[in-house]
Amino acid sequence: LLQGSNADNVNDGGPQFAEVFVIFWCGAGIVTINSQLLGGSISLFQSLCVLGYCMFPLVLALVGCRIILMGPHTTLMFALRFGMVIIGFCWSTFGEFILVA
Repeated sequence: LLQGSNADNVNDGGPQFAEVFVIFWCGAGIVTINSQLLGGSISLFQSLCVLGYCMFPLVLALVGCRIILMGPHTTLMFALRFGMVIIGFCWSTFGEFILVA
């Protein structure tokens, strides 16, 4: 879905950005509706803020991994990338628990 099958225009990131943007808004809408149906009082914009804050560590891990991928592919580099992803995941999960609780 996000990879795209058309390799003619390599620098065209518009469709991928639009897909991620729509997925975020739809996800925030679904979370908001579920929360309100369960008796919560979260608004759509609060849901978007929580999703954005929880995605930030994962985006940082992605940027770090892409930078590391420019170097040689060794077991040490794999372990470093794996550690960055685990740290980003834990930070994201902890941040979500703090904001939602």
